[in-house]
Amino acid sequence: MKVKALKKEFEVSDLTFAQKRKLWEMFSGVFWGSSKVDEMDSEKYYKLLEMVLELSKLNEDDFKGLSMGEIDGALQDILKSYLGLTDSGKG
Repeated sequence: MKVKALKKEFEVSDLTFAQKRKLWEMFSGVFWGSSKVDEMDSEKYYKLLEMVLELSKLNEDDFKGLSMGEIDGALQDILKSYLGLTDSGKG
């Protein structure tokens, strides 16, 4: 599966239904349980991004020359694609 992020195209692993459900559960947990609507649990957020990195089968070389913030942004785009939250991720 190809995902466009940061003007690059990343080749990431396809996920099973069960893997997508697990990602959705973790994604939802980042915001649920907080007393404020716009507040998120940063520890859960970074665990989610690490899971996306692991499942995508990307590695350090795929992010060569990018800042940590840019890497997080790319992983967020990959997550949205996995969860069908982008036009390219639907289907």
